[in-house]
Amino acid sequence: MKSKIVISLLWGLTILASFPGMCLAERHAGIVVWKLQANKGVDETDVNLISNFVTNQVAKYSGNKVVSEADVQTILRGEETRQKCGVEDTSCMAEIGAALGVPEAVSGDIGKIGDYWMLNLRRINVRTAEVIGRSSRNIKGDVNILIESLPGIVAELFGKTVASAPLTKSESKSMASPVVEIGQLIVKTEPSGATLFIDGKEKGTTPFNRKMDMGEHKLEVKLEGYKTAKGSVEVDSQKATRLNLILERDYPMNPYKKYGYVMFFTGFGLAAFGGIATWQAKVAANDYKSGNWSAKDRNSGWTAGMGIGYGVGGALMVTGIVLWVLSPGDETWWKKHSASAGLAMDENGTMVTLGGRW
Repeated sequence: MKSKIVISLLWGLTILASFPGMCLAERHAGIVVWKLQANKGVDETDVNLISNFVTNQVAKYSGNKVVSEADVQTILRGEETRQKCGVEDTSCMAEIGAALGVPEAVSGDIGKIGDYWMLNLRRINVRTAEVIGRSSRNIKGDVNILIESLPGIVAELFGKTVASAPLTKSESKSMASPVVEIGQLIVKTEPSGATLFIDGKEKGTTPFNRKMDMGEHKLEVKLEGYKTAKGSVEVDSQKATRLNLILERDYPMNPYKKYGYVMFFTGFGLAAFGGIATWQAKVAANDYKSGNWSAKDRNSGWTAGMGIGYGVGGALMVTGIVLWVLSPGDETWWKKHSASAGLAMDENGTMVTLGGRW
């Protein structure tokens, strides 16, 4: 059955070639590029677009004119014949290519499993029906990644690299400016007026409403007197992503705890000084016993320092610990108590006022 189809096709092309105005061999001497065969995971629309792009790339990297399957379809049912030949039937394709008057043919297939595109291209010598070149790729990503990879795949088919055949201006522009999906991000905070940072860059204050690139973005919200809020948000394409934040108040350290720290560590320092004074007083006492009468005054001074260090330092440490124990939580104190300070000046001088409630 297959041989009958091929013979019929050859007769049809031979008859067409007898008419100068319709002679494909004279108008399109070069390479015939068949439409890619669609395997699992690829629809007809994608196959048509990718096949057209492959045809353009073959023309560029081969340096010859090409006859596409669309050209053949204008005269006969090339699609039906090509499918009956089979994607790996090089002899059948070689006979058709010979009838078209071209020395080479390019065929292939494409499929998709998961995130991977699987593309196989074959370059066929029409006269010998031999495969003279193969190029295969497994490409992970969307169709944009596949299109960007096609020039290199076709170039390899002809023993070239992308650098040896620069892209046209229109191709360079389309590949350098990929389509970016846009969404919308709306951020509100309680209270409002917080500074919003997106991906480390300051973008304004809340409430925030602006177009954003789709994907994950890192957010940071800052407002004086409140704890910094950090997190991430996923912006969907062509949708509004809303985020409502209630900022947590950042209360300063209450006076009980603050003075407890100051007194304890001050007392600790004095107690340490008392230890040094004890050591020096003992040294001075030994010197006095050895006959150094001037060491008596030195011993008396260090003894007094020892008493001050231990006495005052110990008292301050105990006071600091008591303040720690009695200290309420920072949030509790600032919610129930308040403090104020003021400075007033007149012709008689300056007055400082302090006020508090607890």
